[in-house]
Amino acid sequence: MSLKTREDLQKFRAECAAAFQAQKKKIFVCSGQSCVASGSQLVYDAFPAAIRERNLPYSVDFLRDDHDQGKPGEAIGLKKSGCQGLCELGVLVRVEPEGFLYTKVKPEDCAEIVDETLVNGKLVERLAHNHNGQICARPEDIPFYQKHVKF
Repeated sequence: MSLKTREDLQKFRAECAAAFQAQKKKIFVCSGQSCVASGSQLVYDAFPAAIRERNLPYSVDFLRDDHDQGKPGEAIGLKKSGCQGLCELGVLVRVEPEGFLYTKVKPEDCAEIVDETLVNGKLVERLAHNHNGQICARPEDIPFYQKHVKF
């Protein structure tokens, strides 16, 4: 795609934003420096196979499905994110719309995340952060994140 004018860029940005919002489920694999060092690329690469094995549509591009199944917007969005914090617990994976944050994810965990969370909407407790015996399903449940202030 060639963007020649500011209007072309604004139109493309609006198309991407609409396509992103249309995806009902999204997987964000942390690609911050610590997570990359812990193998986040291997985790990211394991998700498409786990999703395809279950015949679910997915997309790594906002504007097309990489698996030609399902209606537009039904595809599971697979994205890399910037640093999600808690670097010592990487590889971090966040799943939306549930908001679940998984820690210390390995490639072999991806199929379980797809089955339990994406298909059934359930938390994979063993991958959630455990703070003093309390399972923290979402970032806002983790004391470290509770002290953050968004500007």
